[in-house]
Amino acid sequence: MADHRFAGEWMKDDMVLEPYVTAETIHKLESFKMTDEDIVFAAYPKTGITWAQELVWLVCNNGDIDKARSVPLDSRVVYIEYKEGGIITGLEMLAFCPVRSTETALLRVNNYTLRSIDDQKSMPFAFDAANHNILLRRLEQLQERPHPYMMKTHLRSETYLSQINEGKVKIIIIIRNPKDTLVSMYHFYRMHRDLGHFKGTWNDFFELFKAKHLLYGDYFRWYSSWLQHKDKPNVMLVKYEDMHHKMSDVINDVSTFLGKSLSKPVTADVIQHLTFDSMRQNDMVNFSNDAVFNVDISPFMRKGKVGDWKNYFSEEQSSFVDKLYKDMIEAFGVILEFE
Repeated sequence: MADHRFAGEWMKDDMVLEPYVTAETIHKLESFKMTDEDIVFAAYPKTGITWAQELVWLVCNNGDIDKARSVPLDSRVVYIEYKEGGIITGLEMLAFCPVRSTETALLRVNNYTLRSIDDQKSMPFAFDAANHNILLRRLEQLQERPHPYMMKTHLRSETYLSQINEGKVKIIIIIRNPKDTLVSMYHFYRMHRDLGHFKGTWNDFFELFKAKHLLYGDYFRWYSSWLQHKDKPNVMLVKYEDMHHKMSDVINDVSTFLGKSLSKPVTADVIQHLTFDSMRQNDMVNFSNDAVFNVDISPFMRKGKVGDWKNYFSEEQSSFVDKLYKDMIEAFGVILEFE
C-alpha cells in the first residue's frame, strides 16, 4: 500500500504534510523572531518528542511535578506550525502572548493590537463558537506561561535557518533509531484518524517508507537537515535511547545546556515521573482524550522499548535501513542504539 493517502495531504519539498500545516505558516516561520529565552524541540514524528518536552519543561520549572500533572503538555509547549482546531497556528497563538519585552497587558495579533481577546473584529481569522472557546482557553494558558517560550516542530531545518544561524534560540533535536521509529510510526498511522487509519500490513507500511511518502517526509533526509547543525553552541542532540537507559545523565546534560540545576531529591522525583509507565498513565501527556487517536487500535504511548523492531523487520528490510543509517546518520558522527 505504497499508494496510501490521507484526506487533505499535500507536499512541500518532498515532505508529506497535513492540511493543518500551511505554506503560509511555513513562510512566516522562516522569519519568525526568537529570543535567547526560547526553546525549540525539533524531532521527526514518534521519536520521543513528548518525553523530551516533559523532561525539559520540568528542568526549566524546578521539577514542578504537580503543575506538570495539572496542565496539558500541549498547553505548555506550542506545536508551532500546526493549526489548532484547523483555525489558528501555534505561531499565531504566540502572537497573542503579552509583548515579550514589556509588562503591558496588551495582546498582539500579527499587526493588530487588542485590548480584549473578545474583540473579534481585529482577528484576521474566522472560527465558530466551539472553536472560539477552545482558543480562549488556550490563550489563557499561553498568557500565564513564563519565559522561556517552548515550541515544538516536525519541520526540517530549512525553515529555521535564520534562527539557527542567529544563534539565540536554544534548539533541542530529538532522535531515535530509525527501525523503532518506523514501527512506532506504523502503529501511529493505524490509530490516527487524520492519517486515514492505515489498514495495510507492516510490509505495506515499509513500502510506504521506501517510497518516501510518510508524514514529514523521509526520516533520513529529515535528520540530515538537522544533524548538520548539531555542533552549534545553541543546539543539543538528545537520543531516545539515552532517555530510556540513562535518564539521570540526560537530565544533567539538559540542565547544563539550559543553565539550570535540579537538586538530587528533585531529580529523583523527575526521573520517577518520566518513567514510561508513569507517562503512559498521565492524561496530561498521553493524548488519551484526543479525538483523532483511536486508542482501541493502539495507544499513543505503546511500548516505549528499544529493539521492538526485531518483531517486525525482515532481514532484507533491516539491511536496507542499515545502509541508509550508515550513510546518512553515522556520517554525522551520531551512533544510535538498536537494542
